[in-house]
Amino acid sequence: MNFSGGQKFAGVVDVLVSLINMAIPVLAGLAVAIFFWGVVRYIYHEGDPHSKSQDKTIMMWGIIALFVLFSLWGILRLLSDSFGITTPTERPGGFPGNTELLL
Repeated sequence: MNFSGGQKFAGVVDVLVSLINMAIPVLAGLAVAIFFWGVVRYIYHEGDPHSKSQDKTIMMWGIIALFVLFSLWGILRLLSDSFGITTPTERPGGFPGNTELLL
């Protein structure tokens, strides 16, 4: 097959968007775990004001990470919808290389 430069670039962008879409749920789960780890530590260190301050910081970073991840996901979704980039699961047939035709 002979591809033009635009098709190669679209393929690279398609792969990058797919990888980021797979990584976001994993990272979001990690951010939620960090947030709840801060909550548990905050409750455990009830009498120590210095530790409670550190635990609040942990919770804050967990919330910031969630905000950044979902913002990134939303921006990527907006850009992919605007430029017509589809991920493999959005294509008929579901996965790359699947040659099944839906009639």
